[in-house]
Amino acid sequence: MTDQERLAAFEKMLQNVKYRYADSAIKMEKLNAEGKEKSVTYKQLITDKLTM
Repeated sequence: MTDQERLAAFEKMLQNVKYRYADSAIKMEKLNAEGKEKSVTYKQLITDKLTM
């Protein structure tokens, strides 16, 4: 794997992580507005954000 290929793979992975982080934040805001901050889904989203 060349340096160019490695960089391209890293960039693709980074974009995916950024998208997932932003998506989780949006979903968490929605659940928080609905008063569901103690739901399993909310807790899973927190865990996902912390482990990214």
